Amino acid sequence: MTLPIERAVRARKPDGSLSEPKAFDEYKNLRAWVLLGDPGAGKTKTFESLATKEGGKYVKASFFLDITPSDGYRAPLFIDGLDEATALEGQSPLGRIRSKLHELGTPAFRISCREADWRGNTDNNALQQLVGVDQFAELHLAPLDSAQILKFAAYWLKANEEDAQAFVTQAHRRDLDGLLTNPQTLHMLIRAVGGKPDEWPDSKKETYASACAKLVREQNEVHQDTQRDTFHTDAQLLHAAGYLCAVLLLSGSAAIALQRKGTPQPHVLELNTLTTDSAETPSLSACRATLRTHLFAGDGTGNFIPVHRTVAEYLGATYLAERICAHLPANRVLALIQGEDGGVVPELRGLHAWLAVVTNESVRSQLIDHDPLGLVLHGDVQTFSIAEKVHILNVLQNEAQRYVYFRSQNWAAQPFGALATDDMEETFKTWLQSTDRTPSHQAVLDCVLDAMEHGHPMLQLAGVLERMVSDKSYGPEIRRSALTVLCAYSEKSNEWATTERLLQAIHEGKIEDSDDALLGTLLQHLYPRVITPQEIWGYYKPNFLTANSNQWAFWRYLGTRNTPRGNLPALMDALLSTNIRLRSNGDDYFVADMLGDLLLETVIHFGESSEVSRMYAWLTLGIGAYHDNGLAQEKRLALGQWLADHPALYKALVEHGISLQEHSNEPAHLWLYEIKNTLCEAEPPSDAVNWYLAMAEVRKDAFRQQLIAEAFQLIERRAGGNAELECMELWANTHPEDSEWITKEWLSCPYPPEEEHLVWIARGVERKQEDAQRHAQELVFLREELPKLTGTHFHQGLLIHIGRLYLQDAGRSDDQSPRNELHAYLNNDPHWVDMALAVLRQCLDKADIPDTSAIFDSNLKSKYFPISQACMAAMHLRFVETPDSAFDLPASLLEKLVAFRLTSHYGNTPAWFDRLLQMQPDLVAPAMRQLMAMQIAAKVEHVVNLYALAHDLKYTEIAQQIAPTLVEALPTRVTKTQLRSVRELITCLLRTLAQPLQLSLIAAKLATPNMDVAQRVYWLTAGVQVAPALYLKTFKGYLGNSQSRAAHAYDLLREQREERDGTTPLTLDAKTFFIQLLGARFTPSEEPRTGDAYIVTPAMESMRYVQQLIASIAADPSEEARTSLTNLLEAPALQPWKDRLEHALHEQQILRRKVLFQPASVTEVCHTLANLQPANAADLHALIVDHLVQLAHEIRHGNTNDYDQYWDGDKPKIENDCRNALLSDLKKHLQPLHVNAEPEGSYADLKRADIKALYGAHQIPIEIKRDSHKDLWKAIHEQLIAKYSREQASDGFGVYIVFWFSKSPMPVAGDGGNKPKTPQELQQRLAATVPKELKNKIAVLVIDCSKPIRQDS
Repeated sequence: MTLPIERAVRARKPDGSLSEPKAFDEYKNLRAWVLLGDPGAGKTKTFESLATKEGGKYVKASFFLDITPSDGYRAPLFIDGLDEATALEGQSPLGRIRSKLHELGTPAFRISCREADWRGNTDNNALQQLVGVDQFAELHLAPLDSAQILKFAAYWLKANEEDAQAFVTQAHRRDLDGLLTNPQTLHMLIRAVGGKPDEWPDSKKETYASACAKLVREQNEVHQDTQRDTFHTDAQLLHAAGYLCAVLLLSGSAAIALQRKGTPQPHVLELNTLTTDSAETPSLSACRATLRTHLFAGDGTGNFIPVHRTVAEYLGATYLAERICAHLPANRVLALIQGEDGGVVPELRGLHAWLAVVTNESVRSQLIDHDPLGLVLHGDVQTFSIAEKVHILNVLQNEAQRYVYFRSQNWAAQPFGALATDDMEETFKTWLQSTDRTPSHQAVLDCVLDAMEHGHPMLQLAGVLERMVSDKSYGPEIRRSALTVLCAYSEKSNEWATTERLLQAIHEGKIEDSDDALLGTLLQHLYPRVITPQEIWGYYKPNFLTANSNQWAFWRYLGTRNTPRGNLPALMDALLSTNIRLRSNGDDYFVADMLGDLLLETVIHFGESSEVSRMYAWLTLGIGAYHDNGLAQEKRLALGQWLADHPALYKALVEHGISLQEHSNEPAHLWLYEIKNTLCEAEPPSDAVNWYLAMAEVRKDAFRQQLIAEAFQLIERRAGGNAELECMELWANTHPEDSEWITKEWLSCPYPPEEEHLVWIARGVERKQEDAQRHAQELVFLREELPKLTGTHFHQGLLIHIGRLYLQDAGRSDDQSPRNELHAYLNNDPHWVDMALAVLRQCLDKADIPDTSAIFDSNLKSKYFPISQACMAAMHLRFVETPDSAFDLPASLLEKLVAFRLTSHYGNTPAWFDRLLQMQPDLVAPAMRQLMAMQIAAKVEHVVNLYALAHDLKYTEIAQQIAPTLVEALPTRVTKTQLRSVRELITCLLRTLAQPLQLSLIAAKLATPNMDVAQRVYWLTAGVQVAPALYLKTFKGYLGNSQSRAAHAYDLLREQREERDGTTPLTLDAKTFFIQLLGARFTPSEEPRTGDAYIVTPAMESMRYVQQLIASIAADPSEEARTSLTNLLEAPALQPWKDRLEHALHEQQILRRKVLFQPASVTEVCHTLANLQPANAADLHALIVDHLVQLAHEIRHGNTNDYDQYWDGDKPKIENDCRNALLSDLKKHLQPLHVNAEPEGSYADLKRADIKALYGAHQIPIEIKRDSHKDLWKAIHEQLIAKYSREQASDGFGVYIVFWFSKSPMPVAGDGGNKPKTPQELQQRLAATVPKELKNKIAVLVIDCSKPIRQDS
């Protein structure tokens, strides 16, 4: 499908805000960017289109991981669907892609991902390490605006814009606005409705159902007549599609193959491996048939993929709901969706959300608990009951109490509109009127306000909202959101009294609005329908530029987006009546941009139809205080070109400008200058010369000379000096009144010249004579000396000069217009040039080239051998002419050339030296070692090539040879100027040497007595990085509370961060320590706003480093990293970092959930969905609990008095006998599934659980107690959690069973309450004691074995 429009993107700015929408071309020169968007936003189609446009390669993320360097890919790589890729071996999908990109040499790349699955700064930092901060951007696909919605609608409806507008209007009336701004859901809506009013669905759910039915039906009708023998009903095809989509998503597959093609394809679901043709599954023929419907599409390789992931999620969820309805335990499905912490893994949030929509109420409640935000963002909560919507808000508040910015990964507001149905008004009113001002409450209140803005209007709540706007006890964002809702209600009802009243109060300062956010919101919504173009300038506040308030976007795009085209002339007229003007060229950048856009839009659309005087007045708005044009160059050139394309109007404007200047008090020479600047220096018409002269002909004022001079200058520019001279002479002859001033100012020079001018002329003549004389002498010198260079007695200075000129030319080889100094010096004589190059070639044969020691000694004395330049020029020439044999020279000569290069300061590293590094590092290393050691001993501030040794990968092998010796050469105490060299050497050691050698060198250095403080800190810092267990405690003790010592540590860390990948090789313990060390000193602060000039201070750089360390821990999915972040969050000294640490912990939890999640295989998924063998420990746990619940029901409510087997007469049996009775029944349940249950499973510390359920490598411990057991309240923690469930095979899962006999004496309640009176109460209270993070893994079941009370007859 070809998109009818090009999409725009918004870039994440340093302050965290998003830029205004821009075209993708703005970012095409970046090496990397990530594109984020909601499901169905158009990321895939955009990537496919851009890959074609830019000549790159489009590839799905899951398939990209299989690319090899030999596959012949084309950069840039467009890697689509990061959120659909899976983690592997503890590495996140982004980590795997990053590793693959590094393996491929880091080509230019672009990655797409769902907005909700991108972890902000943590993921950005990972990619910035590959390409650099300035070569990466986080882009967000802009939602469709109203104009784009109409274009898409017209395109898909195959209708005109009027019909498209009628369609959009119907969507608004039905509160389906949220489906319009996303291309996928808009297309679905169109497919579902077909433009017919009587077919409109009432919800997102109905839209998907209707669209899927239509997609199946269209294809089915085509094949119905030709395939009668194998024809399947629409319902059968939808059932099969749901099955395929469910298995595809749950198994982490990317495509479906009809049959195997040789070697199994990774991430491809092969149709013949599915369980089909059973009572629980569709037929194989139905699966094949549904792949040929419009619900699926070919992927270009012969495989099939769902038409869109959201469609797959809806269909898959529908199938899962059917299976749950057919008694598949919901927890078995959740076992395939949830991560280790019980949260839904990011790539399956859509499936989980749709399952909540289409399943029954009891399961829905459970799903709300798991992911309330995901249900809102990815599902359709519009049809939920009031109780279920209230449940969502309550669970969201629980999320907010844990992390107030729980929406940080996706701030999308529109999906919340589904919560705002008319039956929720009282609930929302309660939230709005609450006196709770805690951050968590306001976080959910923000969700409520988003719902009210985008959902069903609740006009009765307008008064409450108005009071919220005025109430300073709310946060500024809540007040602004409340005002936004009021504006939305005004737009829908066309009643503006409330918002106008607020506008007046805010403008008069009666309502506090310190950052102008409220005023900016009102301007966005009230202009121009309430605030007219004539009135709007009264609200312009220049101070918002420095405050960077909410008004910025409104005023910046006043002319291009916020003002209807027809209102532009009135807006410009109103602006002329204000004092808003440019001050000077290059000043007032914001005003220049705003005025430039306004002028360009107005002139282009109304320039030809407006009066000349009005047009000229508009154009004067671009003039600064000094008669210059202060508009941005882009706007100035565009306006100038438009005026040049309209010559008649250009002339009229100039003539009008002249008429205005006739009574001006300005000097005459400024008149035409200002007119030309007013017209943006547009190119005059082709007949402008005659026109200027014709105007001059009839004038007798000062403008006459200005016009004549302008004509003369224009002739010179267009036809040259001779034509200008002819015109001057002709005009002077035919216009005697002008002859005198033309002759004086244009046709003659004063004679005799003034003395100063005479001196200048004389100097010029003298200089030319000297140059000519010197050149003649050079030619004589070259004729005599150049041939002698081939002999034994030659002019050494000439050879050196030739070498210097050759190197200068070689250093300019990358210049677009290189000057050939050598050829010019040799008078461009080919013979002389050949002779000079031949002499250079022979240079390397000379016997008097000094050895390396002499070269290095001379360098330390700041002297050099003149022959060095000729020798390096000779080597350069040799490498250019014969690169393959360039190094076929004696080793001693190559060593001398290396020495010359190391002591040379000529330009960039030559190609021959880079090749020698690669081919003969053993030859280069000794020379570098010798020179560096000499420079270290001489206390040279900048040791040659030490920075390259530390950071340049080309020097790695050399570094490994010479770094240990150089480390040993470091003196015990160094000067302050040498500290940089010490840091570079340690960085080299840490980057290139093996750990045993690192440890040996670090230990030796730290054992040195009397070392200066800075060096000791450096070496301890290095030790902490290599072996924190050995050095961290010593390091902490040495640093103590000394900030100067901490600063030395940071200096070394900063040196290491200068490496290309930007990483600091710190262990987790070391990162934690440095966060504590630096975080207590450098507190976080707001980054300066974009556009404001600022200096990056050391404190700001340190703060950023702490942020990077926190982000790097957040990118570590280990349990140790989680513990580290938790401990940092609890540190009193780091309270200023609380928000960032909470965010890091939130992101790490999501990453950990994603990385540790391993999708079940296709076969395992099929078995689980058929309620057969379990796929993993979570599934086994769900299966066991389900069967135990069934047994508990049978014991209590069965017809066979099963409870009797737990009694011995009137006494409850002992615990082991009860266990055996339960085990016997459980085994019967599990045997058909090949799941085993055994008594007394052995676990850690030689402890034994009562029952062990086993399948494959998985096992679930079951701990059993009678209600009278003394450890009734302790066993969950002290036995099941501490000893049994932590076994690897259990993966933390376990079951706690209590037999309730009612009459047994119970121990004192462990939760501090009274003794439970019912088994249900005991179960609820025991479950409440399970730690929050384990509630999804530890099940509590109280089985009622009490004897029923007999009723007397």
